[in-house]
Amino acid sequence: MICPQCGHLVEDSSNVCTECGTLLRIPDKVKKDDIRQGRTGSKSTYAERTYNRPGFSEEIIESIPAEDDRADYRTNPWKYAPKEGGRRSGRRTVPSSHRLMINWAMIATVLLVLALFGAAGGYVYLKTTDAGQLILARLGREANAEALWALGTEYLDQGYIDRAITSYETAFAQEPEREDIYNKLLLLGEAYEAGGYYKKAEDLYISLYTDHDPANPAAYRLLANLLNTQGRTMELADFLKLAYDKTGDTSFSRQRAEMIPTTPTISLDAGKHQLDQSKDEHFKTVELMSSEGYDIYYVLRSDENSPPKIDDLMLPEEGIKYTQPILLGKGFHALRAVALSSDLVSDEMSVNYTITSPVPLAPRLSLAPGTYETKQRVWIRYLGDDADTVTIYYTIDGQSPKRDSSPIYTGDPITLPGGRVHVKAIAINSYDMISNEMDVELKINIPFKHYFNSSDSYGNFTLLTTSRDAFVRSYGTPVTEEEIVDPIAPRCLELTYPWGYARFMASASGYVIYAFETTSSSYTGPRSTKIGMSEQDITDKFRDMGQAPNQNGDRSIYWDEAAGSAKIYKVDDENSRIEYIYNTDDNASVVLTYYLKNNSVVRVSVRYK
Repeated sequence: MICPQCGHLVEDSSNVCTECGTLLRIPDKVKKDDIRQGRTGSKSTYAERTYNRPGFSEEIIESIPAEDDRADYRTNPWKYAPKEGGRRSGRRTVPSSHRLMINWAMIATVLLVLALFGAAGGYVYLKTTDAGQLILARLGREANAEALWALGTEYLDQGYIDRAITSYETAFAQEPEREDIYNKLLLLGEAYEAGGYYKKAEDLYISLYTDHDPANPAAYRLLANLLNTQGRTMELADFLKLAYDKTGDTSFSRQRAEMIPTTPTISLDAGKHQLDQSKDEHFKTVELMSSEGYDIYYVLRSDENSPPKIDDLMLPEEGIKYTQPILLGKGFHALRAVALSSDLVSDEMSVNYTITSPVPLAPRLSLAPGTYETKQRVWIRYLGDDADTVTIYYTIDGQSPKRDSSPIYTGDPITLPGGRVHVKAIAINSYDMISNEMDVELKINIPFKHYFNSSDSYGNFTLLTTSRDAFVRSYGTPVTEEEIVDPIAPRCLELTYPWGYARFMASASGYVIYAFETTSSSYTGPRSTKIGMSEQDITDKFRDMGQAPNQNGDRSIYWDEAAGSAKIYKVDDENSRIEYIYNTDDNASVVLTYYLKNNSVVRVSVRYK
C-alpha cells in the first residue's frame, strides 16, 4: 500500500509506515466502532482503557496498534506515533494525547512587526493619497485643501450647510491661489445661498467677476439669479447690462430686453438740420415716443455756439417728464431720454442735434476795386432771394461792420472820401445768420486831410515836455495845487484854475504836464480849434471818411489800427463829444476830446494815457 503521509510504498501486511512511522490501520483485534461508541464488555480491554479517554480523536484512534502489538507499543510507543511534517525528525514524539509546545514570544514579535508595518503603511496612505486625506478630513484632523473641498461637497449633498461652508472656507483660506479656485468658489457661493447667507453669496460673486475672471459668465449668471430671486429688478436690469458688456454673452442682453421697457424713439433723426426759410421756420420739433405707452423722462442741453458739455444728471430722477413736443432752435442740442415702467427704466436714448439757419449771401458793391481820379459814389447790392428779410451793415472808416456799432445801409448812394478806402458790408437775416464780409478796396485820388497826430500842438504847452514852473509862468498862479492819485505815475500834481485844470506827473526832469482841460474861449487847440465851434467846424479840421451815424447816433470818423481813430459819441439830445486818438511810439496814446452842447464846443481836454 502507499503511505498517505509520505507516499512511501509499504507492504500490505504492515500496519505502520516503515519510512515515517505513520499508523496505517488499526489491528483487526481492536474494533474502532466499539471504541467510538463506548461499547465494552464486562471487563475493560486495554484499548478501552487506553483510547476511550476524552480528547482522543479518530486520528489518534487510527494510530492505535493491534491487540497483538500491545506489548511492543508499551515498550516502544514512539514507533507508532506520527512524525512532524510527515517526515521522521530523528527524535521521538510524545503521543498525541500530549499538547505540543507553542513559542508565544515569537508569535508576539511577528504580530508586533506586522502591526508596525501596518501602522506605517496606514500613515503613508492617509498622508499621501486623496482618499486618505478625505478620511482625515472626515475625522476632523488636518487635511489638504482638496480633501476639504471634497468634504464640503459631501456635507452639502447631505444637507449639512453650515458644515459645508466651514469646510469650503477653510479650504479657500488654506490654498487661495489654486488654478481652479474660480470653480471651487462657485461651490462656496452655492452653499451660502443654500444657507440663506445671501449677502455673503453676493459679495463672493462680485469678487469672482471683479478679481478673478471678468469674462467668465458663471458668476454673473449666479448673481443675476440671486437678484431675481430677491426681487431686486432695478438692480438686476443694470447688472445684466454690465454682464453683457463684460462677457459678450448675448443671453444677458436678451434677458434684460425681456425685463425693461423699450428705449424711447424720436421723430427727428439725430444730426444736422437746417431751418426752412420758405416756411419762416425758427424751430425744429422733436417728439418722443414709447412703444408700450410708458412715461418718458428727458434732459435737454443747448448751446448756440458750441456743442454742450455732457451733463451728469440722473434719469429719470432728475429728468423732465415728457408731455409735449420739444422745440429746438438754432444751435447745438444734446437730448437724453428714458422710458419708465414702475421701477424699471429702459436703456437711455442719447442724440445730438445741430440746428442751422440759412446763411445769407455776401453783399456786392456797385464799383469794382481800383484807383479813381475823381470823387465816387457807390451802392451796395444784395442778390439773394431773401433780400426782404436781410439787413445790411457797412463801414467805410476802416473797421469791419458790426450789428451794434455800424450804420445800416438804407439803399442811398455812399460818397467816398479821398485817399485809400475800404468799403465793407455784411448781411444778417431773420435767423441772425451773418454772411461773409464784403471788402472792396478803392483809391480815390482827391485831396484829404490828415489824421490827428503827434505834430498837433495844444497852445502854450507841449505834453510830457512843459514843466510845472513853465506852465505857471504862462497861465498864471493856480487857485489850488495838490497831489492826486493817478495810475499814470506814482506822484502827480493837479493845478486848478477858474477855467479848468492842468495835471503834472513826476519824471526824471521834474514834474511835466500830461493832462489839460479848459472852458476858456481864449484857448486855441490843435489846428486852431476853439471853444464855441460846431461839430462840423471841428471835423473839417481833421480827416473824415464821411461814414453815416449808426442806429445809436454815434458816428465813426475814421479808424486805423496803427495811427489811431476818431469818433463822435451822442450822449443825449443836447450833449455829444468828439474824440480823437493817436497812438504814440511808446505804446501809449494821446486823447483829444471836444465836449459839445447843442452843437457847440463848451470844453476841450487833452490827455496822455
